[in-house]
Amino acid sequence: MKQKLTYFFMVSYLWITFIMLGAFILEVFMVYPNIFHNVPESFEVSMDFMEAESPHTFFPPLGLASWITGAGALILVWKIKSARSWVLGSIVVMILLGLISMLF
Repeated sequence: MKQKLTYFFMVSYLWITFIMLGAFILEVFMVYPNIFHNVPESFEVSMDFMEAESPHTFFPPLGLASWITGAGALILVWKIKSARSWVLGSIVVMILLGLISMLF
């Protein structure tokens, strides 16, 4: 049972992390250049574009899901040293990305 639970958390964490990576890449290379291209004109256009949904509605729930699945995966693989270092490293990088994003 524990092996199935560990597998579920690891696959879920990996899947959510890949989605977040794709979202970060999309935001950095497609959204940001278009928003900050010709301020304030581009800002008005981008606000119209993000009228229905914005990154703020997407990232917080996905971030929380990644933290929960990451914590579960870390707890379940703690005895496996090689897996522990990879999962812990990915959680640290995710936290640093969030902090850097908040600062800039």
